[in-house]
Amino acid sequence: MSLSAQQRREKYGELAIIGFNGRLPRGDRGRKRSKITLYKRPEANGIKLTKNIVDTKTSEPELLRSDVHSITYAFPNSTAVIMEYDSDKDTDMFQIGRSSAASIDFVIMETASIQRNVMMSRSSVSRFACRILIDRQNPKIAKIFAGGFNDKKSVHLGDKAINWWKKDDTIDGMTTNGVLISHPTEDFCGGDSQYGCWSEVSVGGDLYSLRKERKSRLVGKIKETENNILKDGTLINLCGVTLLWRSAEGLSKTPDKIDVEELVQNLNDDIVPDARAVKNNLVIPRKPVPNLPLPRPYAFVECGHVHFFKKSDLINKKCPLCHLSGPYIKLYMGLEPVFYVDYGPPVYAFKPCGHMATEKTVKFWSKAEIPYGGTNFIAVCPFCARPLDGFPGYVELSFRAYTN
Repeated sequence: MSLSAQQRREKYGELAIIGFNGRLPRGDRGRKRSKITLYKRPEANGIKLTKNIVDTKTSEPELLRSDVHSITYAFPNSTAVIMEYDSDKDTDMFQIGRSSAASIDFVIMETASIQRNVMMSRSSVSRFACRILIDRQNPKIAKIFAGGFNDKKSVHLGDKAINWWKKDDTIDGMTTNGVLISHPTEDFCGGDSQYGCWSEVSVGGDLYSLRKERKSRLVGKIKETENNILKDGTLINLCGVTLLWRSAEGLSKTPDKIDVEELVQNLNDDIVPDARAVKNNLVIPRKPVPNLPLPRPYAFVECGHVHFFKKSDLINKKCPLCHLSGPYIKLYMGLEPVFYVDYGPPVYAFKPCGHMATEKTVKFWSKAEIPYGGTNFIAVCPFCARPLDGFPGYVELSFRAYTN
């Protein structure tokens, strides 16, 4: 059987939205998805800077050439600097944003907006949020830049955006809401890594310390020793939504969808169900299941013991095994494989959402701080983006009542 054209193309990596457990609530459709795979393009579509054009007649459309990509930096005194870009046969460009324009490869909006079915106009994600340029010969060099080009191949930063001249006589700037990134300190799949400080990436690709407020007009200090090359596990925040970048090399060390199903199946094989469980075919589900009035797996947070109950049976319930009282959480399987950092039994769960994953995966994400609101950073479950409750934000599960 011959491989499809897409299967024959080289895979650069994947971008996944934090907060979705394998699919959008209404399903993945076209370019609007919970995750996108980036492949080497049949023909390069990358760009590279060629020259600056300084002109005061910013309102004249003939200043912008339709055959080249350009970025316009506007100033309050009606002057503008136009930077033109030529085609680059050595790179592929991918663009991310809220717009459904053809130039956008990954159409996304604010995570909360998707989950609550809020109108797209209320999303804080920019229409043309950012772009990624990947070296066709060395895919490890995948660079991210703030701002994306529209269908007319142009980026226009208004006079309210921050911009400045650089030492090399080029101009740079920031988008209004900004593009933030955080690299893992070690190998993402090693289990011992954590995230470093967040930085803001400029339109030109330099990294800066964060502004005091998201829309502040005072830019942070440049980080001359750091760069905008994505690492396996780099987080990208677009104000209201956070993405995870997984390189092709990193994905080869991570469980895939079949592996995740096997993890939970192995756990189910170890569970010795009682008569009620056999009757209702009770297992830890490998796929999302409807909210039926059947016994489902719950874990008591204080002890971690797992039991199968109908929700009505849990009123004022104590753990049947150790008799500890306290809150309990319904268990779900973390199904999106790109969030896993290792293989192993899914015997830990985030609280209060109850998404199960491996020990190293749960402990890794419990220490990752994600931008939340204007200036806050919090740890969230990667499968649903729900803020973690208390410290350490997870519970070790015990299937003592059901295992040999």
